[in-house]
Amino acid sequence: AEVALGTGVTRILGAGGRVTGVETADGRHIPADLVLICIGVIPNARLASDAGLAVDDGVVVDEYLVTSDPAISAIGDCANFPTPFAPGRVRLESVQNAIDQGRCVADRLAGRPVPYQKVPWFWSDQGDLKLQIAGITIGHDTSVLRGDPADRNFSVFCFRGGRLIGVESVNRTADHVIARRLLAGDPALSPEQAADESYDLRAHARRLPSR
Repeated sequence: AEVALGTGVTRILGAGGRVTGVETADGRHIPADLVLICIGVIPNARLASDAGLAVDDGVVVDEYLVTSDPAISAIGDCANFPTPFAPGRVRLESVQNAIDQGRCVADRLAGRPVPYQKVPWFWSDQGDLKLQIAGITIGHDTSVLRGDPADRNFSVFCFRGGRLIGVESVNRTADHVIARRLLAGDPALSPEQAADESYDLRAHARRLPSR
């Protein structure tokens, strides 16, 4: 496998109605029989902008998911919101985030306003690999490995200032579930404990106050 950095695709090549490769901006021709085009990185906030709402990498909302117009809320992939799980504002493209934000807005409209502070989590199944992430690892300064990548069964625990901020797991669903519980409160987990396979993470999570 090869990853081409610092360039872009300028032309898709083909013959006989089939893809044969791509041409890159630096003049390379890369043979291929399948081209996957990934789009959608930039949020389409034109409707919000035309409506006079504040936009900045999506539709800007507050901790209650209210836009610059108090009569309008925004949720999902286009909502740019503050979160205690990252150093600044974020915009998350995940199904669970959209569902949780919808519930948050519904509660507010029903007279039960609560700031949106759900633990972010993500997943993707790639062949026999189950990839799962709990939290947001932006700005981590320490990471420790639990498990063995050679066995395709491991987790990376990320810390910032000694505090757990995110866990990225491959085929370790138990780690993922425990991480979500830990991140929902004060994890009180050290890098040394996370890296020690003999340390019982499940028991550690059970000792935390109920939420």
